[in-house]
Parts: sequence; C-alpha cells; structure tokens
Amino acid sequence: MASLNLPYSITNGTPTDATQVQSNFNAIKAFVEGDLVQADGTVKAGSIAIENDSITAEKIAAGAVGSDELATNAVLEAKISNNAVSSAKLRTSAALSVMGRSANTSGNVADIAGTANQVLRVNNAGTTLAFGALNLESTDAITGQLLRANGGTGLNASSASNLLQQLNVYGKGTAAPAGWRLRTSTSAPGATAGDTGDIWIQY
Repeated sequence: MASLNLPYSITNGTPTDATQVQSNFNAIKAFVEGDLVQADGTVKAGSIAIENDSITAEKIAAGAVGSDELATNAVLEAKISNNAVSSAKLRTSAALSVMGRSANTSGNVADIAGTANQVLRVNNAGTTLAFGALNLESTDAITGQLLRANGGTGLNASSASNLLQQLNVYGKGTAAPAGWRLRTSTSAPGATAGDTGDIWIQY
C-alpha cells in the first residue's frame, strides 16, 4: 500500500501556520480520495503494484467479482484447470437433447433435440447429425440378420438358398404354418391343396 507523506511536520508547543495545516489536510484528502477510495466508493491500489499472492480467496467477498469487473477475454482456457467445470456449471440444455455439432463443419456446439422413438444418426448424405428414423435400406445403418425372436428370419435375403428357406422358414423338421410354405406340383392346386398365403408352383 502507498505511504502517506505530509508536507509539514507539526510539533507541540510550536506555532503552526494555517497554510501548513491546510496543506497537510489537502495531502490527506488527496491520498484517501485519489489513491484508495474512488467517488463510487470502490477502492483501488493506485499506481503501487500489488504483491504476488497478497489477495487470497478469503479476502474476496462472495459475488464481488462479476462479469462487469472482468475484462474481455480475461479468463483464458489455460487459466481453467482440467475437469474444473462441472456439468451444472456448463450450461442448460433443451429437453431430450444431446450437446454437439449437427453440421458437417467445425464450430460451436448446440442442442440436438429428438422426439419419441427417434435415434441419433448421421443422414445418408453424411452432412447432418440429428435425431430421426433409422434407414433400413442403408448397409451402414443395419448389419447382420434380424433374429426370429425379434420378428425376422435370421437369414440373409441376398442369398438365393436363404431366400428359399425364408419361404419355408419353419422347415428342417418343423411344420410350417399357413402362408409360409412353397409347394410344387405337376398339376394345378385344388380347392384344398394349400392354405391361404402359400406359394404354389406348377411344373
């Protein structure tokens, strides 16, 4: 802290000039108002440098340093410790959303929101990340075979032998239900030759 220097010394029993008294008073007034206390009541250090580590967290009142007191770009990334920003301190997100970049470019993140039964996926063009329906025609979206327990056949329809098996998928020793069988005959089917949905081939 800066020192207060009075221009005149006053000694008991010695006559004092009014000009000297006034000069000392003006020096005190200038020191208090100019170097320490401002017109708005704030206190500054004046031109005297503040020693390193002299201001501790205990010396700063809660809420004393607001955004108005910080210079633009005063808080840099290098000044933030790793993992110091918690989720609660990060931001508020929209309902049913994830935070990310939806465009196929680098830039600021935003909320990517979805609705019921949608999935997060990149579109066919590879340009947008968003919630939506899954494209079953895309080999990048779907792989493998859908199991019978999940409503599929468990077979690959691109194989000719597997395609025939799908028409009689309950074969291999198990009776196939109506509508799943492939029948062949040298004659046309009669009224009771098959069940509705069966496929009949005459040769």
